[in-house]
Amino acid sequence: MKHQTAARLRAGASPLALETKDAGSGSVVLEVKQMQDKILGILQDERKANDDRLKGIEKRFDDVVTQERLKRIQDAFDEHKSALDARLVEMQRAARAEAKADGQDRDQRLKDLRDFERGAQDLWFRKGDASLIYKSAAEAERLELKDMTSVVASDGGYMVMPEQEAEFLDIVLEMSPMRDICRVTNIGTRELEIPVNRKGLNVAWIGELQTRTATNTPTLSKRKFTAHELYAYPTVTKALLEDAMFDVEAFIFEEGAEAFAQEENRCFVEGTGVEQPRGFLTHSTTAVGSYTATIWDSLSVRGTGVSGAFATPTTTTGSTDALINLVFDLKPIYRSAATWVMNRRVQAAVRLLKDVDGRYLTETHGGINGTPLYTSLLGFPIVEMDEMPDIGAGTLSVALGDFARGYQIVDRIGVEIDRDDKTAPGFVKFPMRRRVGGDVRDFHAIKLLQFS
Repeated sequence: MKHQTAARLRAGASPLALETKDAGSGSVVLEVKQMQDKILGILQDERKANDDRLKGIEKRFDDVVTQERLKRIQDAFDEHKSALDARLVEMQRAARAEAKADGQDRDQRLKDLRDFERGAQDLWFRKGDASLIYKSAAEAERLELKDMTSVVASDGGYMVMPEQEAEFLDIVLEMSPMRDICRVTNIGTRELEIPVNRKGLNVAWIGELQTRTATNTPTLSKRKFTAHELYAYPTVTKALLEDAMFDVEAFIFEEGAEAFAQEENRCFVEGTGVEQPRGFLTHSTTAVGSYTATIWDSLSVRGTGVSGAFATPTTTTGSTDALINLVFDLKPIYRSAATWVMNRRVQAAVRLLKDVDGRYLTETHGGINGTPLYTSLLGFPIVEMDEMPDIGAGTLSVALGDFARGYQIVDRIGVEIDRDDKTAPGFVKFPMRRRVGGDVRDFHAIKLLQFS
């Protein structure tokens, strides 16, 4: 699974592995197709506007109207792409809910148990009454469905039921692109240790009668990945819990999921590593010309040649040279499953780049029979990640690599929720926590482009 991300993207899957399971509804498929056609039309308008801008530059004038037109087109692309992504997420959730309902219909006993547990949890959310939770566990044991029971921690903490925890984690996945392209491991202890062979074994030629001398041996070390604690602390009034006519659980989960996903994804990119995951951009860097196979704790970086911009084309240098060279800075073992990582504003700039023959470097794929759209650069999929920095002087705004080999995410526990109705009269707080960590796994698998 860990090396299939690039292949799935090239096959038409979105970076978040969204499913559009609604084949029986022609109107939904038509809706998605119309949205994708609109985006493809915007991309064509963008390229035409950019061609007009480049022609103006060649004639030694830069038309302000053309620049504004190009900016409006790029804004329209971002708006429609966001709407399409949101619609696909909505379709995935509907498909997941439908599949869950089908499973309940096939097993009435399980449905009855879940209904009972939901009632027990609702009573706990609204009133803090945990009496039915214990009965739920006993009922589950009687029905020999222990894997679906609620669990009450010895200190009063309440673990979310398995199906609800899965829903929460699904939301995190939908909002956290790093989890889709990196290696994710569930661990049973505080840390994951991975032994690393840093190579270094020397060999030498020797004559028949010559004396053999000792050669260097490989260096063994370890990479440690620690699970840190991430929490959210949503607060609801008691009156709302008592009178609410909507799904309080879903509200709490959605709020917590959004906070969790945004913060953990930020840390996977720029986290300090102190009581939080360490981002791959926070490690030391070594210029590509000085990077060797024996370097293990530093990422290779290539400059564009211009501070805060791509290189200005000359007779010997192209604006895309740095991107092309970055591809071949990766060894073939990493290149075969590589993906680009950049934010949407950098992606907008990259979409305007051409090769020496005047062909755009990016291509848009998908959009056939409702398959998701994705963009490739030089043949490698682009994963949009807003946590990556904008283009600026010296910024590391573009990354390319096999992130399944290059970055490790560890999950220690699922989502834990407690109920606090004592510390703030009139309010009920629901502290949520989970333990997650992350850091670079293989420094040779990720290359960075620096705008300097």
